[in-house]
Amino acid sequence: MSVYFPLILVILTVASAVIGLLDKFVFEKKRRAAMEALPNYQEMDKKAKKAFMKAPLLADYARSLFIVFLIVLVVRSFIVAPFRVPTGSMLPTIQLNDFLLVNKFSYGIRLPVFHNKIFSMGEPKTGDILVFRYPPYPGVDYIKTVIGVPGDRISYINKQLYINRKLVPTKYVKMT
Repeated sequence: MSVYFPLILVILTVASAVIGLLDKFVFEKKRRAAMEALPNYQEMDKKAKKAFMKAPLLADYARSLFIVFLIVLVVRSFIVAPFRVPTGSMLPTIQLNDFLLVNKFSYGIRLPVFHNKIFSMGEPKTGDILVFRYPPYPGVDYIKTVIGVPGDRISYINKQLYINRKLVPTKYVKMT
């Protein structure tokens, strides 16, 4: 679902905008012309005219929901997004099935759906926690800690981690 949510949100936002604009600039004019062509138009009271001009249900919902879809799209795509931790690989710091609220603009702004970076604001640093899609399984969000950046040499030899040929001290944590 997380792979398709931005696409669905973009489609709903665009569809509601198109329906709302079509109703406002095309169909509303037709309703007004039809109302004005009625023989008793001059005698109609304000309430009757308002009832005649009422937008169809779909157009009414489209106009009402457009701003909601737009706000959700902007917030989810450019500001923050919720993620559920899929594995226990970050234990004991982050628990399995925890919810994380991820800052979407820490490293730049990306277009929703296409994920093309349009504005860069920095690069990940050692110790940062990242959320990313693993290419073979794009439906699963991976949450990992950065242990090296481009240019670092990472080695894992005999269950020992080396970064730039220096042994990283291992600290065992007792799980409760």
